[in-house]
Formats: sequence, structure tokens, C-alpha cells
Amino acid sequence: MSKARKENNSERISYLKLAVVGLLAAFLAFAASDRLDSQLSDVIIEIEKSQSKKYLLNEKDVKLKLKQILGYDISLANLGQIDLYDLERKLTSDQRINKSDLFIDKHNRLYVKVEQRQPIVRIQVSGGKDYYLDYNGERIPVTEAFRVPVVTGNVGAYVANYKDKKNSGLNQVWQLSQRIYDNDFLRVLVEQIDVDNKGEMTIVPKFPQSKIVLGDGLDLDGKLKRIGEYYKHLKKHGHDPEKDEVDVKYEGHIARRESQS
Repeated sequence: MSKARKENNSERISYLKLAVVGLLAAFLAFAASDRLDSQLSDVIIEIEKSQSKKYLLNEKDVKLKLKQILGYDISLANLGQIDLYDLERKLTSDQRINKSDLFIDKHNRLYVKVEQRQPIVRIQVSGGKDYYLDYNGERIPVTEAFRVPVVTGNVGAYVANYKDKKNSGLNQVWQLSQRIYDNDFLRVLVEQIDVDNKGEMTIVPKFPQSKIVLGDGLDLDGKLKRIGEYYKHLKKHGHDPEKDEVDVKYEGHIARRESQS
């Protein structure tokens, strides 16, 4: 075979390859465009169960939130109209939602997976609306009653940067609530946290035992350890009905006395 003939055959093969690649690209572009114009076949919403088995929001709430974001019912949307990243970002901006994950499968079904926030304490607001704090200290509106400690008294107003303020009453309450949540015994024990005008905290137990005076937010770990020691003492010696207040403010010291209230 002559050199010229070989070159012509090589050119034909190259043109053929280019034509196949071009046809394939055109087919893929058409298929992608056709799919983008197709409508969602279903919207499946999954809300992760919380430890309390209660929900801050339900499927209807999530669908309503998506409708508010898009301006129309998401079940009517075409694939090309859906920006999954933007929807995730805007869903997660809801104070009830910790994380959201959206994806579309090959059958055009949209999956919306939502992880709700977990309340660990309820802040009672005099003359205002109560709210929860989650473990990370984020504010959650009250839409469902969760069995968590209730904070009463002089907590101070909620401000966005309260966690940066060491002397903030709300900061101290949040840090105390974290420790209570992390401790199985304390989580069962604590019904209420009351904060007086000096910013000192008192724990009110769920079952009829002594109120526990913590004082300020310093040395919380030491104070909570002393609470454990006190209840070990109760288990061994029983409750003194004349002493209805226990003071664990000071290291190495547990004082039992009659309440002044």
C-alpha cells in the first residue's frame, strides 16, 4: 500500500472518529436537555428521628418551606428549575433545621433529607416568647413541647453573640445545659434552672429532693461532681426532711440547710 493511500485511510478514520464523537456529544446534550425539561415524578421528605422522638417540623412544614423558597409547589417543578445547593442552603437557614441534603435519582424523584435541631433547654421569657437552645447554643422557636429543663428568672436577653460573653447569664445557662444533657443522671434529675438577680443559679430536681444552689457559672464541672456526691450520700443515709436546700458552690464543701424562701 502506497504512503498516500495509507494517509488517506488514516484521515478517513480520524474523520469517522470525530463524527462519532460529535454525534455522541449531540445525543448526550439532547438527552440532558430533554431530562432538564422533564418534571419531577415524586418528592420524598425524610426527617431524622430525634432522641426525644418528637419533631420540631413535619413533612408539611418542609413542603411549605420549599414552596416559600421557590414561589410554587416543588412537585410542579422541572429538573432544570431546581438548584439543589441553593435549596439546601435556604432550608438550613430555618432555625428548626440543623442540616439538609437534597438529591434527585434516575427516576426523577427528589429526596429531601432533613436533620432537625435537638433542644436541650427551654428559656422562659417574661412578657415574651419562650425559646429553646440546642446543644450548639442556637436559638429554636417553640413549636412542640420537649421534655427539657426550663430556665426561669433573670437570664438576660438573647443576643446573637452571647456565647462570646463570659459573664452572660444565658452563656452560663447554655454551658450548664450542655453538661446536664451529656450526663445521664443529671438529664433525668433536672427539672428547672432558676437564675436570681445576682446571676446565681439554682437547680430544681424533678423528684422531691433538696433544691441545689450552684451559684455562678464558674467551676461547673466541680459543682456538678459535688451534686453526684450529695446524691450518693442520700442513697446511703436518706433525705433529711428539715434540709430542703443544698449548696455546692464551694470546692470541698456541701452545705445542707433550710431554704430561705
